[in-house]
Amino acid sequence: MPPVLLALTLVAIFSPGIWTLMLGVGLIFTPYFARLVRGPALSVREQDFVAAARIAGVGGGAILRRHVLPNVAAPVVSNSPTRRPPASSSRRR
Repeated sequence: MPPVLLALTLVAIFSPGIWTLMLGVGLIFTPYFARLVRGPALSVREQDFVAAARIAGVGGGAILRRHVLPNVAAPVVSNSPTRRPPASSSRRR
C-alpha cells in the first residue's frame, strides 16, 4: 500500500487529527530507518571495543548505549533530511 494512502486510511479509521497523522507517518517510515540502522549496528557489534566491553563484563544495555548507538547515530542523522514524507517531496508544476 502506498505510504500516503496508508496514512490517509489511518486518519479515516481513527479520529482525524495531528496525532493520528503523526502516528501514521511514523509507522510508514519506521522500516526505512530500521534498515538504515541495521547495517552499521551489525558492523559495530563486531568491533574490538565491543568485544572488550563484553570481556570486561559490561551488560548488553550498557554496550548498546555507550558503544553501538553513538556509532550508529551518524548515518541516521545524515540521512534523515533526505527522507521526506511523500506529500512534501512532490514537485510543483
